[in-house]
Amino acid sequence: MTAAEVEYIARGRAGWPGWWPSRCPARCAACSPGRRLLGTEDVAAAAVADLRDRVAAVERQAEGDPSRSITSLLIFEGTIFPNASRSMGHAQLEVLGLDNVFGDVDEAFFEASVEELIAQDPDVVVLGYGFLEGDTVKTLDRAKAEFLALPGVTGTSAVRNDDIVGLLAREDEPGVAAVDGLESLTAALAGPD
Repeated sequence: MTAAEVEYIARGRAGWPGWWPSRCPARCAACSPGRRLLGTEDVAAAAVADLRDRVAAVERQAEGDPSRSITSLLIFEGTIFPNASRSMGHAQLEVLGLDNVFGDVDEAFFEASVEELIAQDPDVVVLGYGFLEGDTVKTLDRAKAEFLALPGVTGTSAVRNDDIVGLLAREDEPGVAAVDGLESLTAALAGPD
């Protein structure tokens, strides 16, 4: 790949804030040498255009929505792990114009105490689900039950207003699934039709 002058960036699961194609055309353009090398330039260009269109549609839909404070988190073995400023989950919230209550933390994820979560008092909580914990897959119902069992969370705005939504854990990781997640999150925040 180096001989073909293909530049790539290897990133861990920490996310790639700002990667959205509509906001960063240079990152999409960086893929051009690889597309030429593999002879898939037309297919790749169409896929990138589709991703850009999907993100732009979500951005248009979010325009004019009231800003709400929000946190996107996982509860793993009883511990809270919010998405912070370096996570894909944070980038998704930014696209939707939402205020991540842990957006000032310079990490991708971090271990937060229940007291920290309560002090932030988010209007909405997005619970990650669909990942293995032990021998079972965590369902949204199980994630929600674990969240509601945390001491003191019942007094938060999100719980009082029943604004707890779910997002498949794979849909807030870097890649095409993050665009799927952006659409899923938009639908979940809009509520039932």
